[in-house]
Amino acid sequence: MRRLWQTAAAAGLLLAALALPQGREIEELSLITVLAADRGEAGVVLTAVTGVRASEDEEPEVLTGEGRDLERACRAVQESKASRAYLGQADKLLLGEELAREELMETLEFVLDHRELRLDTLLYIVRGDAGEGLSATAPATAGETPGRDKRGVSVGQALSRLLEGERVRIPALAPDEEGLLAPAGWALLGPEGLMDETEEEGR
Repeated sequence: MRRLWQTAAAAGLLLAALALPQGREIEELSLITVLAADRGEAGVVLTAVTGVRASEDEEPEVLTGEGRDLERACRAVQESKASRAYLGQADKLLLGEELAREELMETLEFVLDHRELRLDTLLYIVRGDAGEGLSATAPATAGETPGRDKRGVSVGQALSRLLEGERVRIPALAPDEEGLLAPAGWALLGPEGLMDETEEEGR
């Protein structure tokens, strides 16, 4: 199983590399740096924050899209601006508890198969609604240095272990007193989804 996953991962990285915009094209895109996915009334709600270019006076934007599944929610986000939202710069993926509990593997495998999303994206579980927390934290998030969280576990690392039937501890976030996302311990994931404390104690 691990070798099969490694082959699929290599293919995914190749597709992502081929999808990278070049030259002036990248200047015309809205570069997404953080994504948050939640269960919604119609399926999946995706919240995205754009990065800011240091050379320009920019403010981060918060984009949202909803669809029957994650693919349609991604498409809705990408079509929500006149300049296309490019997902290949996203270095963090935040999952709301409900989505992580019900559709964890489907979500991670979607990242594996998607043309732009990357397996080295860091994975987090948000206590409550991930989109609301990301929206409140957007200004601080947009200015963060990519890949600096020492607790980080990538989508690829988590997916590899879950496919082997293992459990994985993922950094958890929760709103603080001001509604901003802050570290909140760890969340335990299993092949069937987000586990609660009683499930963990019973194993």
